[in-house]
Amino acid sequence: MGVPIGAFFIGVAAFGVLDLLGSFDDPDDRVAHSTTIREMGKSLAAFVAVLLVFLASLSFASAGSAQSEHLGVVITIEFIAAVAQLFALDTPLESMRPTRRIRRDRSGSGMAFG
Repeated sequence: MGVPIGAFFIGVAAFGVLDLLGSFDDPDDRVAHSTTIREMGKSLAAFVAVLLVFLASLSFASAGSAQSEHLGVVITIEFIAAVAQLFALDTPLESMRPTRRIRRDRSGSGMAFG
């Protein structure tokens, strides 16, 4: 039980450091895109569900309550699903959207940024 509590407090400390650095204090004219929790609801619920199933299978594997060969495959698939859901969570946030376009140079010798 100590590890989950420690992970929670690491998250709290990270949030505190980000708040101290002013990461959440941008004025409205400098904010490019804003998203509410309601817009992220489905993606966030799917991520939490996959993460809980992943953690439950890790718990079963460490307790030895199921065959380890099958749980190894299940844990791998659930980890990949959790990472995929984490990237799906970014869809409403649009933080991975490129800020510059990459286009082919007219001479065909390389790439140009514009």
